[in-house]
Amino acid sequence: MKRIKIATWNIGSMPEKESNREAVLACIAGLDADILCMQEFPEDAELIRRICDAGQYQDYKTLMTSQSHVGLPHRMGIAAFSRMRQEKAEVHSLPIPYESLISFYGRREQLHGKAFMAVWFGDLVLITGHGFPCVRYCSPRFGFRQEMTENWSSYCVSGTEYAVSHEDLDHWAEEIRKACDPLPVIVAADFNVDRQLDYMPECRKHWQDVFEGEVTRPPQYNIGEYKTDAILLPQDCRIAGRENIPGILDHHLLSVTVEL
Repeated sequence: MKRIKIATWNIGSMPEKESNREAVLACIAGLDADILCMQEFPEDAELIRRICDAGQYQDYKTLMTSQSHVGLPHRMGIAAFSRMRQEKAEVHSLPIPYESLISFYGRREQLHGKAFMAVWFGDLVLITGHGFPCVRYCSPRFGFRQEMTENWSSYCVSGTEYAVSHEDLDHWAEEIRKACDPLPVIVAADFNVDRQLDYMPECRKHWQDVFEGEVTRPPQYNIGEYKTDAILLPQDCRIAGRENIPGILDHHLLSVTVEL
């Protein structure tokens, strides 16, 4: 049996102030995680080098998916850093485009592309990525993204509430799990919705949410229950320790130590 510490952090495209970067790097150095997943990660080779140095990471994978959604002059995406070798990575896009919000945000690339990346570490598969583009959570019925409620009908897709449904993500994640079986699959991601497993009944059969019911984002930056980031572990995975650290930037930094 071995222990692995896994962390996930949405860093919000990383504003380009050196003081922010120094604070993030210091936090990574103190975290001492074996695997670090980051979302809304900027396309920045120098920052990658500095993160590898700070966390003593030997390998990494990045996937740039869109332009910065906070107006910064770079693309952003997802990243996975690790102290062990990453054998391979597969990119999985979610099944239906985010068409319904293009008229709200403008160009497609401003929607900070929703995608997930599965990374193999020998006897473990890790999935990280951006949450799914669920228009349901922009609906007036759910009280989310209030700025869109004045003209809700223009954001619907084919007369439904969904651009991508909870069921789509549930089925997608279950297919990934079955494809990797018997390896344990851990998900460390920015889901963009509260109570992920409540809406993913197939996934609940196999995963536990390490931070279920806990705040993972400061309320001033979110509407809802402030539970948008998550680490999902197989039901039989033993938790040896966990941390929910208020982030230097918008999201909390979550970490869990597991016994495999």
